[in-house]
Amino acid sequence: MSSPSYLFVFEHFHMEIPYINHTIDLFPPWTYAMSLGSCLLYLFLVTMIFPSLTTKLSPNFKHSFAKIHHGLLFLYSLFSCVAALYHLIITGEITNWSALICNPLPPWLRAISITFTVSKIWEWFDTAILIWKGHSLKKIGFLHTYHHATTFLLMIIVMNLPGPEKGGMLLNGFV
Repeated sequence: MSSPSYLFVFEHFHMEIPYINHTIDLFPPWTYAMSLGSCLLYLFLVTMIFPSLTTKLSPNFKHSFAKIHHGLLFLYSLFSCVAALYHLIITGEITNWSALICNPLPPWLRAISITFTVSKIWEWFDTAILIWKGHSLKKIGFLHTYHHATTFLLMIIVMNLPGPEKGGMLLNGFV
């Protein structure tokens, strides 16, 4: 397989999926739907769907869901961070800024990067858990809401460049 190929601009989305020799190509209006639509979908979920489930879900379910969600998200973020750090150390990119910025990701790390980007949608349940605990969007705050509404879009854009893609997994995975 060639080095991973990926590109996101609103005019065209192109991504090679490692190990299965499959390429995804999207053109407008799907590129706009994927990017801007993800922001709007999140806002719809937090204003309409998640609040409507507050009274329908049992307290026991909400408590168990929150524990499992946070535990799995912590483990996956740790895994992504350690994978990126391992790659940077093994390749020497941790001390070579030019290589960090310019060298493409190997297919195994690219696969982790793709799933890490998708995990930004998984993180939307952070807001659901807060809503299910009785917090209003006003109490949750603009910063939290804005962050989760735009992080998936940001990670798609960050995946355009190898340096920020590695740094995104390393730093955001650590947080």
